[in-house]
Amino acid sequence: VQDPVAAFKRGVLEPLVNLRREQKISEEECIILIDGLNEAEFHKPDYGDTIVSFLSKTIGKFPSWLKLIVTVRTSLQEIIKLLPFHRIFLDRLEENEAIDQDLQAYILHRI
Repeated sequence: VQDPVAAFKRGVLEPLVNLRREQKISEEECIILIDGLNEAEFHKPDYGDTIVSFLSKTIGKFPSWLKLIVTVRTSLQEIIKLLPFHRIFLDRLEENEAIDQDLQAYILHRI
């Protein structure tokens, strides 16, 4: 692919926008989850973008209702410094009571 950003826009973002416009997907926010982003850093390409650098180029093109959640090990979070994300540290729950309460409420709801 000569232009991965354009391909992502045409192949992922535009179809999602069309599906939403045609009411074939929920009117609620949609989420793309990338779990273990740090693991992708072990498989960097010889040329071109890594997943992180690709996301940093495309995140601004996401519609406002499409959210991206990325997990990364706390010890390796320097790889996401290019991304304009709000950070939540699940291994530091004692520092943020609200996150702990939200997680407990979610778990109890699912049980």
